[in-house]
Amino acid sequence: MSTLLQGQVVINEFCSNNETVFYDEDGDSSDWIELFNSSNTDYNLGGHFLSDNFNNSEKWKFPNVIIPAQSHLIVFASGKDKSQNNLH
Repeated sequence: MSTLLQGQVVINEFCSNNETVFYDEDGDSSDWIELFNSSNTDYNLGGHFLSDNFNNSEKWKFPNVIIPAQSHLIVFASGKDKSQNNLH
């Protein structure tokens, strides 16, 4: 029997060629990544990074944003570097 780790966040789904699936607040259809906090504890992503470059693993730093327990978070891979309405 396995035990779920506290704060276990995984990439649950991603779209690398978003043309009509999901739009951001600017009406753009950027690629996106869906994260899922599979634990029973809220998790702060502050200090973690996303990157599409193996040689630059700290390309985009998460702001202090919390994924509630058992919840999803969408991050747009737009290059806009926003964090007010949605994360980019």
